Amino acid sequence: MSILLSFLLLGLSAWAKTYEHQLDGTYFLSDPQTLVNIPVNYRVTWNEDNQRIKGVYQDNQNKNAVVVSGSVDPLGTHIHGYFPEAKSGYYFFTLKIINSVGSTESVPVTVTLRDRTGARSISLISSGVLQNKETCENSFGALNGFCGSYFGRTNEIQDPFTLCDLTAFPLRLSLGSNAKITLSSDAGTHYLGSLPSNQTNGDIEMSSRNCGLLAGTKFPSEGCQSLRLSGTFTDTSGIKTFRGTYTIQDETLGRSCSYQLDLRLVRE
Repeated sequence: MSILLSFLLLGLSAWAKTYEHQLDGTYFLSDPQTLVNIPVNYRVTWNEDNQRIKGVYQDNQNKNAVVVSGSVDPLGTHIHGYFPEAKSGYYFFTLKIINSVGSTESVPVTVTLRDRTGARSISLISSGVLQNKETCENSFGALNGFCGSYFGRTNEIQDPFTLCDLTAFPLRLSLGSNAKITLSSDAGTHYLGSLPSNQTNGDIEMSSRNCGLLAGTKFPSEGCQSLRLSGTFTDTSGIKTFRGTYTIQDETLGRSCSYQLDLRLVRE
């Protein structure tokens, strides 16, 4: 929890004022001494000019933001930088956002880390949510400016048959600049639908249907589940939060699990 809070309290808010593009994502890096996988929650904000990138990288494992550069080509977006202090022995990093041009969905990201000499490297698979400033601030009615990724507390309300495990990894609620809402973690993503175009307040009631395997659960793969998210987005003195309830119910078995969410937008 302290790792997450340190990320939430980072003071960089330049994206809201300066940068047109933002990527929020997570990858896991093994601690060389404890061998425990540590979640690295990162954010990259940048502008593009003639397919060249200039921007800023930050994550919950570094105190200071890092200046990055890169390029855009038909294969994706390439972002490069280096850490002021070694991260598990690695100094240089490259993020490749695959086939990201024009996308506002969750996108696959390859994170490559290298040591000072370049002789030692590691490639990690991640995923991220892309945002666009103009769409985020002008297309959501009462929720203008609320898009982005929300992290915080996820508490189990009930799961009597032990069919769900959504607290094993940090859970992220994302409101994309395409108005779609997802819940995701390292285990996978749950798709919950889109905000209505005439959103008049912060209250939401989202529902969708999943058939087949559902990430983070043990429901039979041959069945279908009803997914329901209800809650409220609020803005208190510039701090944007979401509080609500997420329920999953199997349509065949009738069994369900539910969680209480208390999340905060990490963009600001």
